[in-house]
Amino acid sequence: MKKMAFSVLATGSLALLLNVTDAEASSYTAKPGDSLWKIASSNKISVADLKKWNGLKSDTLYANQVLKLAPPQAAKPAPAAKSAKPAAKSAKPAQTPAAGSTTYTVKSGDTLSRIALLHKTSVGEIQKLNNMATPHIFAGQQLKVGGTAPAAAAKPPAKQAPASVAAPTTYKVAKGDTVSGIASRHGITAAQLMSWNSLATANIRVGQVLKVKAPAVAPAKTAPAAKPVPASAPAQAAKSYKVAKGDTLSSIAQRNGTTLAQLMSWNSLSSTNIYVGQLLIVKTAAATPAKPAPAAKPAPVPASSPIQTNGSYQVVKGDTLSGIAVRHGISMTQLMNWNNLTSTNIRVGQVLKVQNTAVAPQSQAAPVSAPASTGRGTAGEVVSLGLSLVGTPYVWGGSSINGFDCSGYIYYVYNQAGVQVSRTDTVGFEARSYDVDTPQVGDLVFFSNTYKAGISHMGIYIGDNKFVHAGGTQVQITSLDDVYWGKHFDGFKRLYTMN
Repeated sequence: MKKMAFSVLATGSLALLLNVTDAEASSYTAKPGDSLWKIASSNKISVADLKKWNGLKSDTLYANQVLKLAPPQAAKPAPAAKSAKPAAKSAKPAQTPAAGSTTYTVKSGDTLSRIALLHKTSVGEIQKLNNMATPHIFAGQQLKVGGTAPAAAAKPPAKQAPASVAAPTTYKVAKGDTVSGIASRHGITAAQLMSWNSLATANIRVGQVLKVKAPAVAPAKTAPAAKPVPASAPAQAAKSYKVAKGDTLSSIAQRNGTTLAQLMSWNSLSSTNIYVGQLLIVKTAAATPAKPAPAAKPAPVPASSPIQTNGSYQVVKGDTLSGIAVRHGISMTQLMNWNNLTSTNIRVGQVLKVQNTAVAPQSQAAPVSAPASTGRGTAGEVVSLGLSLVGTPYVWGGSSINGFDCSGYIYYVYNQAGVQVSRTDTVGFEARSYDVDTPQVGDLVFFSNTYKAGISHMGIYIGDNKFVHAGGTQVQITSLDDVYWGKHFDGFKRLYTMN
């Protein structure tokens, strides 16, 4: 009888000991210096799960706080130890990395943006693969930078897979998404995404459905509208204007009923910089009427003919500046310059200049085309992407869409535009660029002696004596005529990588 009692007691004690051990393994007592990220990383779980299992609303911890390291339900299923083992075995194949799966060890100074660029993927994809709730990383951390394929997904026969899966044309906005992040994941530019979805700003909401593929447009048939080609413009006497203090090219063009592009072309200007006392041609004497005009019989004039009768556009509901620019085959910077706009805000009924309206057919002088370039790695793409981020908060040391400082903003914009630059400060960027006398849009503007001695601030030149930069409380457009920035202006430079 005593033996039986002792045996029962021993068995009970052993079960209790095992139970306690399991309980300890699924919890953790916080120590001074601990953080949610450190605890989650050490126990191979995500910060999001750790917060969910413990009902935490913030990342704040205190010493001796007991945290659950597994979901509450995980402790219940322990009916039979035998059945638990097969379950554990079946779980392993689901973690099998895919053939293209790779890992990367984080080095000091790395950022998720840099790692994503290095492996030709996106920040969002890396966060998803590694169950990351925030973009914070630490040296020595192992990150998956390729996909992981569940074993179950490999079982279905290849026949069930469609022969050709069409790329998705829409995307539903999820929490934490941004316009530039979505654009990057779908291999398009932020300007394209904003244009296709008629977005006036980069603000989006969770659940919003966005077009991520260009809608099939076949407006080429509108070319016949170019038939009414006017005869030669009536003869005009040449007229000049002497630049006065406070003048800008845009205001001079507006006062003289011409466009900024025409004014620059007539005066062979490669930038919008002018000086007091400079003599500018503001109207040209029309050349003798071109006799070949009667030969208008061959009506099928190429659609690309630059001579059109109507050079303006009236804004309608749903229009955006980038959308209007794309439809008229010009860049957003050109559109802003021609209409003397300082922001992308427009209103219904507003009339905008969308082309050069009085270009003589024989003047084959190349127009100022620097702002029109919108391909990957061009100045136009840099400016377009830079302007799409106006309003993003200023964050010291920031280099992501969550917030930028001045050099972090330059780093992010140039890399997203396809120009590879490393993450450095204002002094580092100055060392990687050279002086230019006549700046073009996309060039860098440097300022000195702001909060420290020497080069201390920078931005991107967008033309018309303005620049876009991360300063004050957010990314914003500022004039170089501003009293403060004019006093600290140091000069224009161009990155060597732009050549």
